[in-house]
Amino acid sequence: MDKKTSVYRRVLIKLSGEALRSDEGKTIYAEDRLKEAAENLKNIYDSGTQLVVVVGAGNIWRGGRNSGFPMKNRSRGDAMGMLATVINALAVVDALEQEGIPAVAMSTVDVSPLAAHYSREAADAALNAGKVVVLGSGLGIPYVSTDTTAIVRGSELEVDVVLMAKNVDGIYDKDPGKFDDAVKFDTLSYEQIIAQRLNAIDLTAAQLGLERELGFIAFDLRDPANIGRVMAGEKIGTRVNTEKNL
Repeated sequence: MDKKTSVYRRVLIKLSGEALRSDEGKTIYAEDRLKEAAENLKNIYDSGTQLVVVVGAGNIWRGGRNSGFPMKNRSRGDAMGMLATVINALAVVDALEQEGIPAVAMSTVDVSPLAAHYSREAADAALNAGKVVVLGSGLGIPYVSTDTTAIVRGSELEVDVVLMAKNVDGIYDKDPGKFDDAVKFDTLSYEQIIAQRLNAIDLTAAQLGLERELGFIAFDLRDPANIGRVMAGEKIGTRVNTEKNL
């Protein structure tokens, strides 16, 4: 992708843990998935755009909602999920380095010397030094999803847009994997998400996005060409913002 085609100065991409594992879900990581994710992130980096990555942990653990192993204490389960995101952050940094991209893992929860301790100033300095910043441990508190983390860190680091990498080509009114009549939204407002309680992102993230007027784009990461399309400003996936900014 030509650097001149990028319309963004700085972006944050939320990368789900599920995007790193095998289709069968039998392994935590699939080598081809990690490489593909790193190549997609490299395309953003090569466009000249500064890049922040918030990584989930669905390939390892889903916090207090983990199926098959219910936790008595939800906050303890969420703490396990935070640590799992740190593992994924280290894996993504390694995959990026194999692609020749300088990257640093940062964690809100202190896990030094495994990862640098996150602060806005440290992350901003790393971005300006030409590094990709990969964030683990969420916000460091329970009951908060990586959706909310993405909006908070995106606001804090003054990104132009949040990219929500998904395994479907946008946001639908219902699960397209279960319903043939599911309808895809080309645009969607935070006001609609909140009023209709749509399952696009969690409501805490939607409310914060509304207040901060920070938009996001939900798109299908499985097609590597989509990264270039998004960075060039093409209208793919589902664009979400406040009603006045759509």
